[in-house]
Amino acid sequence: MRILLKLELDCPTELLADALQRPEAFRAVAGPLAEVRSLEPGGFPERWSPDSPHRVEIRLLGVVPLGTQVVDGQYRDLGSGMHELRDRGHPESGLMAVMTTFEHRMVVSPLPGGRTLYRDQLKMGAGLLTPFVWFGMWAFWQKRALSMRQLAAKLRDER
Repeated sequence: MRILLKLELDCPTELLADALQRPEAFRAVAGPLAEVRSLEPGGFPERWSPDSPHRVEIRLLGVVPLGTQVVDGQYRDLGSGMHELRDRGHPESGLMAVMTTFEHRMVVSPLPGGRTLYRDQLKMGAGLLTPFVWFGMWAFWQKRALSMRQLAAKLRDER
C-alpha cells in the first residue's frame, strides 16, 4: 500500500533539500511521537551517506520500543532545482519488522516565490497485517506533515 504527502512549503527548495540529508531533520519530523536513537558508535553522522547505512532504534513517545531500522539515505540532484532523497534501508526488528516492503522517497522541487513542493511517498506492505500497519503509518505521516511545515518555517526564519 502507499502513503503520499504533497505539501507546498514556504521555504526555499535548496534549504529543505539540504535539511533532508541530515539526521537531525529526520529526528525532528519524527518527534515527539517517535524518538529515534542512533545505534552506531559515535552516534548520528552530520549527513546520511550512501556508503554508510545507519542503524537506529525507534521508540513510541521515547518509551515503547517499536524496533530497529536501517536508514540508507541516497541523495540525488535531479536537475531543474529538484532533489530526491530515497531511503533504501529497511525495518530490522521489533514491530517495525512486520513490514516486508518498505520504500521511502522524498522529492523537493521549486515553486514560484521561493516556495517548495514537497512530495513524500512510502510504499509499505506487511502481508495480512498490511491494512493495520498502513493505518498506523498513515496516522504517523499526517503528524509528519505538520512537522514538515514546522521544519520549513524554521529553515525559512533561520535564513
